[in-house]
Amino acid sequence: DLSDWIIINDNIYSTVFKGYDLDEVDGKICKYREAKSEDGSVNYHIVTDATSFYPEGGGQIGDTGILVSSADEIQVIDTFKDSGDIIHLTKSLPSNLESQVKLKITKDRRSLIEANHTSTHLLHQALRQILGEHVEQRGSMISAEIFRFDFSHPSKLSDSDLESIDSFVNGKIKESIPLVENREEDYHTAIKNGAIGLFTEKYADKVRTVKFNESYELCGGTHVKNTSKLKTFSIISEGSQAFGIRRITATCNQEIILEDNEKKKASQEKLANEKANKELKKEIELQNKIKVQESKKEILEKINNIGEINFFADEIDLDPRSIKELCFSLSDQIDNLFLVLLSINNSKVFISCFISKKLVENKGISASDIIKELSPLINGSGGGQTFYATGGGSNLEGVSTVISKSSEIVNQI
Repeated sequence: DLSDWIIINDNIYSTVFKGYDLDEVDGKICKYREAKSEDGSVNYHIVTDATSFYPEGGGQIGDTGILVSSADEIQVIDTFKDSGDIIHLTKSLPSNLESQVKLKITKDRRSLIEANHTSTHLLHQALRQILGEHVEQRGSMISAEIFRFDFSHPSKLSDSDLESIDSFVNGKIKESIPLVENREEDYHTAIKNGAIGLFTEKYADKVRTVKFNESYELCGGTHVKNTSKLKTFSIISEGSQAFGIRRITATCNQEIILEDNEKKKASQEKLANEKANKELKKEIELQNKIKVQESKKEILEKINNIGEINFFADEIDLDPRSIKELCFSLSDQIDNLFLVLLSINNSKVFISCFISKKLVENKGISASDIIKELSPLINGSGGGQTFYATGGGSNLEGVSTVISKSSEIVNQI
């Protein structure tokens, strides 16, 4: 909800932007207005006769900084254009609106933005050289932290393409290419000479061009004076933005590059650990299968015939899951099977009891009842189904007692 403009100086009709050359300028306030938000908070739009603040445009975000008068220091939290005016967004107004003010941008932030903006030009050049001249810029967002660059291309970029692009841009940084700027170049002459512009933009007769050797573009944004100021360039991600449109997110911000490298390192370590764990799991499963076959062979050799019951009770070196697999595998080969198998793992005793369903039905016995009888011998408990039940306990000394008790139970059936 914008108020009407309050005119302070009606002799000034437009703001002179001096931010290409200066980080701070002296100026006078021409006009201001209130901007009330839905939550009731109030900001102010201030227009001055001159400014060093770049207004958001061409993908580049607006500058921040301070507006200093003789009595106040006002924070400028954003800068943008509205109907030709360069608007400085603040939360308060100077106490003396008619006094001269000094407009100072946040220089470190601007330097990071400029580095990222220059990177978009070098990236654009790299894409056209490596992927082909069909590549056209379709939009960008340039901040102090990262930049996004949208471009026309029909398919996902390969790892090899991304490495070539990264190498190309970093090569241009190492070449220390100076900026060649023309703020009043004839539009048609610039296009004829190979300057590249956004196909969605409408340009005036006079345009600003920015050159870094072969990189030659129409651009109103701020840039570094030499590519060496970029120090290094890194691609963060590449992906689809829309049909036929790809997006690269990248940065020259050293802090962001370090953070991204740490994330990638952590991700690679996680993948490596997951792969190692999968390989280990496969190896354990293979070893368990071998152990199951060895245990099966041993049981078949040592199984006791007690009446019509085929009985075996002993400690074996298998995990509970493999023991269950072993029991059901043996039941396919042996009728009237009665097994009590024990294993020790992590200082705990595990008992498994398997009884063929035919025995369960004919003898009226239950594996669950037997486990409940045996488990106290190892200071534990358990239960399950009539044909298969399990239990566990902590008394390792009770293993031999369980085995002998199992024999007693079978002989009493």
